[in-house]
Amino acid sequence: MIKEESFIKAWENKRLVCGAIKAAGVRKDYQEYADLVQDGVLIYAGMLEKSQGQNIDRLAFKKILWHTLDELRKVQRREERSEEINNELELNKEKIEWDNLIILKDKVEELNGIEKLVFFEHLL
Repeated sequence: MIKEESFIKAWENKRLVCGAIKAAGVRKDYQEYADLVQDGVLIYAGMLEKSQGQNIDRLAFKKILWHTLDELRKVQRREERSEEINNELELNKEKIEWDNLIILKDKVEELNGIEKLVFFEHLL
């Protein structure tokens, strides 16, 4: 558990956290920016707990940077999977339409001459 003092110190040094997030290429208008800042503050506070007075700013910066990059990769993978699923659904939709055309073709062949004439006149 993180002590209040460590959390306050990490919160007061938010510039380090925001700098690491910026180094990862994240702009302030990114929709998950606030969450990344909170994660960074928690990481920094946790490192302050473990450091026992050592200067860990450089290590914390790197750890926050790598955490941010990992989170961005996760988001990218989720979006890619979502796109793959959507593409697969579109392909299946097209396949179903082709299946319907094959069924329709078979049914049209069963029609007599007058029924075919009426059917094709109705399409035009």
